[in-house]
Amino acid sequence: MHEHDLKSIGLHAAQRAVDSGGVLKKVSEPFYSGGQTYTHVLYTVRGATYRVAQSIAAHITERVVERNAFQCAARGCDGCSKCGYPAGYMQGRGAA
Repeated sequence: MHEHDLKSIGLHAAQRAVDSGGVLKKVSEPFYSGGQTYTHVLYTVRGATYRVAQSIAAHITERVVERNAFQCAARGCDGCSKCGYPAGYMQGRGAA
């Protein structure tokens, strides 16, 4: 399924998903739909996948960093093309 076809997720639901172990991944090409720019995809522990608006991603970024919830963080990432953040971005932000 393409990111354009995914359901969007709201702020509080995204926060709960990350708190429950969901992971965030930056999309390769941001896209505009329904008045929002979508920049990330959220994968929940229950197997659901949602597109995440740029404004929501901005609000949950610190929570995601605190919980090491970037897609590639499990491999000790300190920023790369998979999570979409520059090298060194997560240094000092709780990433492994």
